[in-house]
Amino acid sequence: MNAAQSMLISHRSRDIAVEVVRGHFATGHSHVNYYINLTHAKDRHRMAKEIAFELSVRYASIPVDTVICRDGTKMIGSFIADALTQQGIMMINYDADINVITPERDNGGHLIFRENNLEMVSGKNVLMLVSSVSTGRTVNLAMDCLKYYGGNLAGVCALFSIVPEVYSCPIDAVFTNEDIPDYRSYPSEDCELCAQKVKIDGIVNSYGFSRL
Repeated sequence: MNAAQSMLISHRSRDIAVEVVRGHFATGHSHVNYYINLTHAKDRHRMAKEIAFELSVRYASIPVDTVICRDGTKMIGSFIADALTQQGIMMINYDADINVITPERDNGGHLIFRENNLEMVSGKNVLMLVSSVSTGRTVNLAMDCLKYYGGNLAGVCALFSIVPEVYSCPIDAVFTNEDIPDYRSYPSEDCELCAQKVKIDGIVNSYGFSRL
């Protein structure tokens, strides 16, 4: 790959670091000029635990019944549930038994919950956890799903987000566009890099990177 690679350390904790690759990448609904490798952040338990601690701080005084995890973030979600239920002055969820679940995607691309999971969503205070947010589309789908099943949104958090809020709900992210000021996301049909004839380096999604 001709793209430039570097390490990005979180300003929230020096124990959280991800690889970023500059280039031209296609997602399912946009083109971006950076690929952020979140594999270690999601799959290595020490970093996942550190991320969970950082994300849980904001919700220490907010009731949370369920953490809904998208994009392979369930280990982080489990650590968030554990952090929220520890004893502390502001820990309103102390000793609670928080649900940690992942929605299913049907053949039409809609997010759904089966009957056995509905009691964990309907009428519950739900914290939404996603991997990355570049357009807000992923969060919009998740929030529409939550609304359909009668859940109450307690908050939205992400590993990386260039979108500060969705539907007036702030997104608490470990990494933001302040960490990568020149990060850009373009509609697939109106990509500046494509207009400049810049070759696509690869296809990216929540599972990772596939080189072209």
